[in-house]
Amino acid sequence: MPAAFSTAAPQRRAALLNQSWAARQRRLESGDCKGAERGFLEFVSDGGVLYADCVPFIFKGINWFGSEDAGRVVQGLHEHTMDFYMKFLASNKFNAIRLLFAHSSVRDNHLIPQDSFDREKNPALRGVRYLQSLLEVEQATFN
Repeated sequence: MPAAFSTAAPQRRAALLNQSWAARQRRLESGDCKGAERGFLEFVSDGGVLYADCVPFIFKGINWFGSEDAGRVVQGLHEHTMDFYMKFLASNKFNAIRLLFAHSSVRDNHLIPQDSFDREKNPALRGVRYLQSLLEVEQATFN
């Protein structure tokens, strides 16, 4: 049985959290948590846990499929705007998006097929090439 489904998993998670708390305390006491003072986050892995300025950092992310297939753009843009999806992700506290891509699409950088998305709902994708479409998704995360 995979560890994630075993009865030992909750005890293992609790042990990791206790270890991570102890590691955080050691770093705080040593004065080693100064990333925020310098204007950026300092990421450190310790005891199997990722920390951002000595606070456990938890990824909550999605795989946004579509840009790796023949349509060459993320799925769902026929139904909604990109902003709709970004607001949904933000309101549900997601902090990571994994965009899949096809090596050949990056290499060839063709225009995005206009039937791959609703042009009225997503005008920023009209007449753009593959790499620009990935940048449009990335830039939408900042709006």
